[in-house]
Amino acid sequence: MSIHDVVKEAARLYSLPDICLQLQELISKQASVFEIADQVALDPALTARLLKIANSPFYNFPMQVDSVSRAVRLIGTNELYNLALATSAVSTFNRVPRDVLDMESFWELSVYTGLVAKFLGRHCGFRQGERLFTAGLLFNIGLLALLEQKPDACRTILTDSRGHFRADIEQSLLGYTFADVGHALLSAWRLPTSITLAIKHQHLPETAGAERVAASIIHVARYAAQHLLAGQAPEKPSEFLAAINPGWKDMLGSTDEQLQDAMRQTRDSALQVLSIIAPSAAVVV
Repeated sequence: MSIHDVVKEAARLYSLPDICLQLQELISKQASVFEIADQVALDPALTARLLKIANSPFYNFPMQVDSVSRAVRLIGTNELYNLALATSAVSTFNRVPRDVLDMESFWELSVYTGLVAKFLGRHCGFRQGERLFTAGLLFNIGLLALLEQKPDACRTILTDSRGHFRADIEQSLLGYTFADVGHALLSAWRLPTSITLAIKHQHLPETAGAERVAASIIHVARYAAQHLLAGQAPEKPSEFLAAINPGWKDMLGSTDEQLQDAMRQTRDSALQVLSIIAPSAAVVV
């Protein structure tokens, strides 16, 4: 099955929530803060999630954010859309078969990756932290898109990879990688290329062109997330941190200390963010 066929079927099985499509349209028309807030308010569940995350350590605003319009003014319209997408991702893929993959662990790793990406990006002067969080949260979404169509191949890849990211095994068995599928599906959903390319090139960030910094941050963040979830202290070495491309510090102009600080921030805020985005995964932290 070609990647085109896989993505076509995945797009039929899984679609963006209507509210995300409506926000896409409003933002493309440069709608006002109040128009966007009014649209979000029509979805009480999304409103609650956005206000919870706006008042969480994810932002650490000094004042209470008590309305969607205030959240839009503080966060920005594009960033609000990224958060709406991120906080809707779990429900979008609630039909994924669970006999191959532990979904709680999947979303736990995804949230940790998104948080490390956001906090590391801040250290690197990357101003759009929500975009990095969304790209990190969705970094392995291609696996979910494939599970229903190729469960045996996915099971073999997960077994052979033994908890590591092995694009070579994916390429050998499928002819493409989970990252390729994620990029193609998110592109079909009309997500910004700044997100889709960071996901596509996470294995080889230097090939990502204008998005090589974002791709490099996602590359580092996924290993740092594994490190934390293995119970390792941020300052300790591990097989996961050893797998990071050794050129990452030059690519990002960053340091080991900044990564360690990003991991500490992630560890401190992960449970609350998980409880908002993936409540079932929060119990396993």
